[in-house]
Amino acid sequence: MSRNYGVGTRDLLRAGEMFIHCSEVLSFSSKATLKMRWRQFCYFAKPRSIRRLEQINKEFVVLYGKWLQQQIEAKKFSSATAQNYVSAVNTVLKIATNNQWETVRPTFDCQIDCRQRIAKTNMATSTVIHLQTQAAVSERVSVLLDLQRTLGLRFKESALLNAKAALKASESKHEIIIFRGTKGGRKRTVPVTQDAKQVLVKEAQLQDGQSMIPKALNFRQFQLLCYQEMLNQPCRFHGERHFYAQKRYQELTGAPPPVVANWPRRERYQKLANYLSMDEEKAQVIDHSARLQIAQELGHGREEITNAYLG
Repeated sequence: MSRNYGVGTRDLLRAGEMFIHCSEVLSFSSKATLKMRWRQFCYFAKPRSIRRLEQINKEFVVLYGKWLQQQIEAKKFSSATAQNYVSAVNTVLKIATNNQWETVRPTFDCQIDCRQRIAKTNMATSTVIHLQTQAAVSERVSVLLDLQRTLGLRFKESALLNAKAALKASESKHEIIIFRGTKGGRKRTVPVTQDAKQVLVKEAQLQDGQSMIPKALNFRQFQLLCYQEMLNQPCRFHGERHFYAQKRYQELTGAPPPVVANWPRRERYQKLANYLSMDEEKAQVIDHSARLQIAQELGHGREEITNAYLG
């Protein structure tokens, strides 16, 4: 019997991907996401002499979790991302061991911070970091970052966007409909600013098919390459969505979002009212209206989700 629980390969990364691929309970998109997260674990494991699945034990996964916590403290990952990475390792090993693997708990065992539903730390990618990252990555990934920053797109949405069609649609209405790669298949309309239009022009010039994905690759292959390229960069794709949400809040309310202004959650309406020189009741209406609009533009069904972006 070969190593890696007899899967037929001696490569740790490939073994995990094969077990994921064989799962009958995971959707296609879930498998792609899980493979990307497994790849992150393999990058951590390889220089630490972990070469096969049988060498992975609870203590090593806890070590990985504590390293992820260090990345949270360095503001490279969110707590949700770190927990997802640990959960991915659990999932792969449960499949490989036929559910004999003892689950490693991200918060209890690895001491990873609990998910924060209300943002206390600004996770938006700053302009300086954004430009620094663009200078270090390929032109195609650079454009993806700009699309996410100017249109509030998720990674998959930016990868599947047809810039040529979007440019044409934005000429008359100054907005476009996002429908490819959306969560739950929900369509939404987003405004196209002059900055966003310039990004669409640049993307259209790079586009060699119906999207940003090169003709020679499928989405999964392209996603893995892009995430690998971003692995050692000072920001993550999702930080660009945070920037978009915060910029839109400033535009819609005339005030910075609470997470940027460091306004305590319980005092946000009072602080907003003082900032805008109005009564608190009117400030609350303005805040609610802006959050509802931003939630829609981000492709979420609930206003509460904006707490994670805006505080």
